[in-house]
Amino acid sequence: LISLLGVHALLFTCGLALVALAVVVGRFWRHAAVLAVTTLVTAGTLVGLVARDALRSPCTLETNYFCIKVYDDTRGGTPVKALVLDHLVHSFVKIGDPSYLGYEHEQIQADFTRLVAAETPTPRVLLIGGGGYTYPRWVEAFVPSATVEVVEIDPGVTEIAHRELGLPRDTRITTYNMDGRQFVQELAPRGHYHLVVQDAVNDLSVPYHIMTKEYNDLIQQILTPDGIYLLTVIDLYADGQLLRAALRTMMQTFPEVELLAPYPAWQGSGASVYVIYGSRRPLDLDA
Repeated sequence: LISLLGVHALLFTCGLALVALAVVVGRFWRHAAVLAVTTLVTAGTLVGLVARDALRSPCTLETNYFCIKVYDDTRGGTPVKALVLDHLVHSFVKIGDPSYLGYEHEQIQADFTRLVAAETPTPRVLLIGGGGYTYPRWVEAFVPSATVEVVEIDPGVTEIAHRELGLPRDTRITTYNMDGRQFVQELAPRGHYHLVVQDAVNDLSVPYHIMTKEYNDLIQQILTPDGIYLLTVIDLYADGQLLRAALRTMMQTFPEVELLAPYPAWQGSGASVYVIYGSRRPLDLDA
């Protein structure tokens, strides 16, 4: 209710309910003057809220999962669209320019896509967590031989990508609007994907059920023998417990695990975006 109406509207709704209760309990209808004043105050409050636009939802679209907001922004002098799911900016999109990835960690995803594309003529890529579809659009544009599938739990996020963020309706990207673990467990072909990218973050956390050893074992099963799994985690480097837990859990499934960052994020004191690499093959930094 708070996200739908906003705090002012919520307070007004509660106040209106209290006024109605007072009218009934106090039998104010027996006193015309009191009832008239109460009605005028209530009506005036409602008019004031409407005038301040307080009754309109702050969301571009509200779904069963998120308050989705899209607004105009500028990054490095470039006009972009920002996609916010609840409280976290998930994507920066430059309309009409699929080369613009927005977040630096998506460059890591793009680098590994180039790697698998150099090794196989038809790389198969799976992304779990659609967001603004910046990375899959990059794959579609710059690795045209690749097949790219996106698992996005919220169909509203996909619709906003089409409606507000310039994702064509006739895109070659295949989207499954369902839970990531459900897709991996029930629909994903075994031994199929060369690259699986998990970029599903709620605010600063990752949904717990796609962070377990059992889930990682499923990811390994849907990868080709030398396939690569990339997991996005936002945390502190020195004290981050989520980052450490994710690394240790990955090590229980994958023989090769590495921690990657697009810049020396470990030198800072704040939270940063990291990518965890998991595979049966060692990480080839030169490649």
